[in-house]
Amino acid sequence: MNRNPYYSPHELNRQRYRLEQLVAKQPSLPWRQALAQAGQQLVRFLTAAPAEPRVWQSSQRGQSIWWVYDPVSQRRQSFRSELEVRQWLDSRYYD
Repeated sequence: MNRNPYYSPHELNRQRYRLEQLVAKQPSLPWRQALAQAGQQLVRFLTAAPAEPRVWQSSQRGQSIWWVYDPVSQRRQSFRSELEVRQWLDSRYYD
């Protein structure tokens, strides 16, 4: 099911960027940071095309972990660096 039948991918990316900029301008108090992160995740979820992978970063034991959810395969993977994520994303188009 196409969730965004009236918007082109370019328009969705432009809207996502504008919304992310609005969320990023909030003061950096701890509770506002949590709210800003939740807002960013919501914006990404609502504006992402259904087949686009979703990428986010978290921290475990002081180390950054990158997560990718691929809606095509319905699998989630973790990576240790942004470079590994980029390589995985590139490999999706060539495999």
